[in-house]
Amino acid sequence: MSLLSLLFPQKCVSCGTHSKEPFCEACRPKSVEPLEFQKGRWYLYPYEGPLRKLIHFHKFRQRRDWAKTYLTPILPQKWLSQFDIILPVPCHWVRLLQRGFHHLNDIFRPCPTLNVSLLKRKKYTGYLHKMTRSQRFQILKNAFTLRCPETLRGKSILVVDAIYTTGATCVELTKTLSSCSPLSVTWLFLSHAGISRSSLKSHGRLQEQ
Repeated sequence: MSLLSLLFPQKCVSCGTHSKEPFCEACRPKSVEPLEFQKGRWYLYPYEGPLRKLIHFHKFRQRRDWAKTYLTPILPQKWLSQFDIILPVPCHWVRLLQRGFHHLNDIFRPCPTLNVSLLKRKKYTGYLHKMTRSQRFQILKNAFTLRCPETLRGKSILVVDAIYTTGATCVELTKTLSSCSPLSVTWLFLSHAGISRSSLKSHGRLQEQ
């Protein structure tokens, strides 16, 4: 054991136990099957515990390496392959300047059908977590636009986001995408605020397109 490790023992940032990695084996997210909590809306984890800390460190503390190490490996690749195209919820250019990167692009970059250029957030909405449900729905009206909408005609689309809260982003962006006559619009969230996987009766299965 080195002198450095004796003076500054490494700990899991989630539970505080001794760990050589930022997240110990018990706290590291494991691969799970997506759960459908509403028609066309799926999620992987409750927004709590280690996953919540991972998302927070990635988005707000610039730990992009942790996204590659812990978040990308949990993506259900076989499930994702059912879609013609995967679209991350876009960031406004002001937010991109502030943060320096788009967190969803980091996480889903290995997906071969990921397209980061078709969707645009044309309205700067600020931090939505500080707003009420009604305020979110109001400020997100007409917040999104499409580049080359003909590209999506007749396609099965998967939109990906980090956290599901009120559903305001989901409703508004689905409305924008539906205008280009896709075959289907499905959502996958890394986490869901206010729901437990154990509260749902079964994992459910996405029908083959």
